[in-house]
Amino acid sequence: MHRISLILSQARRGGFTWEFLLDKMEVEFGIQGLEGGYSIRTFQRDLTTIREVYGIDIQFNKRLKKYLINEDDSEPIRMHLLESLDIINAFELASDLGQFVFFDGRRAGGTEHLSPLIGAIKKRVKVRFRHFKNWIETEDFREVSPLALKQVKYSWYLIALNEKEELRNYGLDRIHDLSTTPQKFERPENLNFKEYYQHVFGILNDSTLPVENILLHFSKQQGHYIRSMPIHPSQIIEKDDENGLIVSLQLKINHELISEILSYGDQVKVLEPEVLSERVRRIANKITR
Repeated sequence: MHRISLILSQARRGGFTWEFLLDKMEVEFGIQGLEGGYSIRTFQRDLTTIREVYGIDIQFNKRLKKYLINEDDSEPIRMHLLESLDIINAFELASDLGQFVFFDGRRAGGTEHLSPLIGAIKKRVKVRFRHFKNWIETEDFREVSPLALKQVKYSWYLIALNEKEELRNYGLDRIHDLSTTPQKFERPENLNFKEYYQHVFGILNDSTLPVENILLHFSKQQGHYIRSMPIHPSQIIEKDDENGLIVSLQLKINHELISEILSYGDQVKVLEPEVLSERVRRIANKITR
């Protein structure tokens, strides 16, 4: 795991030569207290493991004379999950983490359901669980057809067809007693979740809402963050100068988007559309009263 993590880390930093990697491996072996060396043969086996297990293809670039990630043949979702691998391997090196590693108090509850739900989605079998609704404090027994999983900030959601074949989402942190059933279901052929969430911020997609061209103006300081961490994949930088950053977004106006905008406080201004500006203004006025 440490060898693979090191290879992936160096590849993501712009690539590496065999000689550079060998030096890094020797240092790593010393930290881990491991004996023996690292051979080109072992390296080739590690590349095969990375390709087959992690879906990341690392190839030698003859022009640059170093090993690079071949993004055309690497699965995008795997690239995203490498961040988790970095965290796991970093924490394995340390004891007494509480002395110097501090986590946000909020946790992504329900992550223990991810593996069985992914299995059910791939096998196309229904799942059964008790679902706790925070806002009415009751528990419902559900038997649904799982279609996809979506992460929004700190939370994971199951997207599924309920008993009435209606598309619904369920927070994994509110799912209890999850079990798979032997009952098969047919996945809707015309349902493409990339398109379904293309113009949505968050998890709620109201089909009655239009897609709006949204213009947001951020302060110069906040603009650095928004530039490196876009609000949404549709984000386009319209203007970037001493007066700040202006970005456009193609999104539906929902409560989650408004909450996100409000979270930036006085570092953001809504330029367009007026309906969004007015809704943000009304909520901000209520907060100060």
